Amino acid sequence: MSKHITELDQNVKRKKVNFKNRYGFKVVGELYHSKDCDLTTTHPALIVRALLW
Repeated sequence: MSKHITELDQNVKRKKVNFKNRYGFKVVGELYHSKDCDLTTTHPALIVRALLW
């Protein structure tokens, strides 16, 4: 069973990502992009944050 609330569209790809922010904290998330997206170049991004309290 998936931990996601909905299935992905067939044209969308999901990738787990993580990095350290400027304070040294590890940030984890998921990157969603179209399957035909050129990942060798830069693109604008929309960041959505969810709190899990």
